[in-house]
Amino acid sequence: TRVLNPISILNFFNDSYFKEYWNFSAHSYVFLKNTMAANPLPILKTGLQGYSERDLSLISVGHLATVPLLFHTGYLTIDKIVKVDGKDQYFFKVPNFELKDSYYNILQECLYIKNSVTEASELNQALRERDSELLTDIINVLFNRIPYDHYKKNEYLKESFFHMALLCYCSGLLSDTRAEEVGSKGKSDLILITAGGPPAFMEIKYAKSPGRTGLAKTLDKLVEQAFRAIKEKKYGERYKLPGQDIVPIGLGVIGQGEVKAVFGDPAKSTV
Repeated sequence: TRVLNPISILNFFNDSYFKEYWNFSAHSYVFLKNTMAANPLPILKTGLQGYSERDLSLISVGHLATVPLLFHTGYLTIDKIVKVDGKDQYFFKVPNFELKDSYYNILQECLYIKNSVTEASELNQALRERDSELLTDIINVLFNRIPYDHYKKNEYLKESFFHMALLCYCSGLLSDTRAEEVGSKGKSDLILITAGGPPAFMEIKYAKSPGRTGLAKTLDKLVEQAFRAIKEKKYGERYKLPGQDIVPIGLGVIGQGEVKAVFGDPAKSTV
């Protein structure tokens, strides 16, 4: 259940106006932004990765691990505790949607991502019309915004880095964006949901360089691998309704953001 912070509820009754009242203070915002910028990926994976009591205790002035820091300061809460080999593993969640929005805002700032009404319209159009060329152009623009120095210094320059950038970008433009939902045969990369439209399942495949086959052929190969994963792992089974398509999207990424996005044929991609 998505809930507001209690302080926001009290302010709502006082002001008779619904908005996000509660947020990071100026000092904590800067501190958390700097910490998350150095190691942003765990925030997007808090519901997937288990942490032991020892993991959560490894925090000091010289070692500020992102998830333990946010847990001890109250910005994450325990979702469940699972026994693994006789030991407790802690899984976390963001306690309310105000914090979730704040996290995404911080991550967007870290990646120099800016959303606009025009971009929201274009992205929704690309998904609605299943326009591969338009979607490729949109993603190219997004990746080209990220400065070279950020690419050069970022230790996460691999598939998960681009996954994170797309998640932050799409979360501000679409009705709903979900990451790495766990199914019976694997985890889907991104689920993109537009108002009134069928869910689109995007699978991202990454290569550091095009190799001997060249840029175009390598991108085609990555897209094929993405479609194969969507089909074999049946990511969309839980979303499939009678008479409704599940839209597959294969995204190939090479190096620092050479991309190709392709909409698959739902009839040929049994997801």
